[in-house]
Amino acid sequence: MVMNSEVKKSVCAELDTLGYRYIPSHANFMMIDLRREVRPVIDGMRGRGVEVGRLFPALPTFMRVTIGTGAEMKQFVTTFREIMA
Repeated sequence: MVMNSEVKKSVCAELDTLGYRYIPSHANFMMIDLRREVRPVIDGMRGRGVEVGRLFPALPTFMRVTIGTGAEMKQFVTTFREIMA
């Protein structure tokens, strides 16, 4: 069984490779700086079957992502790459 922290570490490595900053967290979620408006990304992810968090007015360019299973997070990373390209 892959642990939540290992899955999150893998997602962080992917984000590092892609050049996206995120707020370090010991929780089961992370905040990723998209460097652009968040709503279109949330909508695009949802349109491809990947649910991510809500808007945070205090952090207008950050998207909240709950850490899921290894398979769910692989799908997240694949979809994130597509949306952000």
